[in-house]
Amino acid sequence: MAEPSVPDERLALLSLSKEELVDRILQASSNEFKGAKETKEPKEPKEPKETKDREHSRSSSKRSHKKQDTKQPASDQGEGRKRKQEKVNQSFRRRHVALKIAYLGHKYQGYATQDHTEDTIEGQLFKALHRTCLISDRASSHYSRCARTDKGVSALGNVFSLWLKTKSDKALGVLPDSAGASQQAPVPKKLRTDMDEEGMDTAQTPFDTLSMVDNPDEDEMDYLLMLNRLLPDDIRIVGWAPVHLNFDARFNCLARVYKYFFVQEDLDIAKMQQAAQKLVGEHDFRNMCKIDLLNVSNFRRRILTFDIQRVEGSDSADPKLQMWEIVIHGFSFLWHQVRCMAAVLFMIGRHQEPPEIIDQLLDVDSNPRKPAYEMASHLPLLLYDCLFEDVKFRHAPATHHRSYHHLESQWANAAIEASIYLTMLKYFRNCFLPRQSVASLLGPNTLVDGVPDAFFRWSDVQFDIDNKLKGKPHVPLFKRLLTTSYEDRISKLSDKKRSMLKKGRPDAMRAADVSNEVGDGMDDS
Repeated sequence: MAEPSVPDERLALLSLSKEELVDRILQASSNEFKGAKETKEPKEPKEPKETKDREHSRSSSKRSHKKQDTKQPASDQGEGRKRKQEKVNQSFRRRHVALKIAYLGHKYQGYATQDHTEDTIEGQLFKALHRTCLISDRASSHYSRCARTDKGVSALGNVFSLWLKTKSDKALGVLPDSAGASQQAPVPKKLRTDMDEEGMDTAQTPFDTLSMVDNPDEDEMDYLLMLNRLLPDDIRIVGWAPVHLNFDARFNCLARVYKYFFVQEDLDIAKMQQAAQKLVGEHDFRNMCKIDLLNVSNFRRRILTFDIQRVEGSDSADPKLQMWEIVIHGFSFLWHQVRCMAAVLFMIGRHQEPPEIIDQLLDVDSNPRKPAYEMASHLPLLLYDCLFEDVKFRHAPATHHRSYHHLESQWANAAIEASIYLTMLKYFRNCFLPRQSVASLLGPNTLVDGVPDAFFRWSDVQFDIDNKLKGKPHVPLFKRLLTTSYEDRISKLSDKKRSMLKKGRPDAMRAADVSNEVGDGMDDS
């Protein structure tokens, strides 16, 4: 058949639909590409299968030998990773920052990192710091903490400081340009010891360390938002502040404030308040703490204020269900000091000990040996604030809004649970008990004698029943077993260990395997 003329082909193309025309163009382009490829790359004759198998075997063998030759030893690989990490460390500028942290410690094993568990506040904190790439590692961040709270203890105002990644180039806490971004951060100097308190203002009171400040580094990274997105619901960063290069969260802290919450029940609050004032001032608190032989030899501490007051917003129609708080403001605290002081005050509130027992416990010349008693629970203890000079914590309004509503949601859940418990308590308090059952329990010569009522409301006889069923009678403190005094424990150490202690070498003491002999590490709560 003769080929159609050009006009006929044009007419044929014009008659095609849009889709058919696109298909025709794509087909023509494909045919043209195949023709060009066949011209440039003529087909080679097909090899026999045996030949291809031999070639593939030789090729695989060569690649295997090449991998073996180029594989580096494990030590070289570790050095390579280390050099790569150092290069990353040098790629960003750093800034010295203090962060204020709040947490509910009830389900954690304490604040400080521990070898046997990651379930600590610091463990969760450093996970978030690494995931946000704000630090490269803990050692190079020069981390320091204000207080190391014990297992189960919560905090609203604990503070830690470290070197974080920054967008700023010339601001407070940023390494200067002359130092270079790769320079190691200067190690903070020890500015004061726990007892370096002479000349400090004893009238100082807690202040609002979260107030907004002028020029709050609006262009800086939002440290709070970055970290809070990755932290558990019960841990929150609530403020940050730029600090000087030699700032140390522990040694720059001027004072700490603790709160201890409790329900009134049958406690004599007036007696407790009277006894609490005896604790104000500078005293030797060795009979109201757990002695840490490795780290502490001076047990004198100064309490600035010691108050027992109702918790705001917790009014109850039943005085026994009223919530109270102990508020203690001091320079520094010994291991478990707050919980020991609370335990003694509760004995006074139950009329088991007189307020004068405080004087006896503080008189270490007459009573160098601590009586054996159980300290108060860790769950109601809160590190309320840590106070610093010229450190103003800040936060972006939007981030503050998120933190507030997150905490409000957590509180609502806890308040609902508390209301359910309260409803159950009221039910039990209003139950009626048969007179015969109450009389058989309390015995003769009790309040039921001569009362014709067939039933008694539980709340009317609760006090008498509690006294009947309270268990073992209270033993006065100084009639109990007395623990070994600090001086006697020191005298029992060998000359070598005693010399280490005088030289301030607790690490060497631990290496000498005396940990079981002298106790655990120090804690501020």
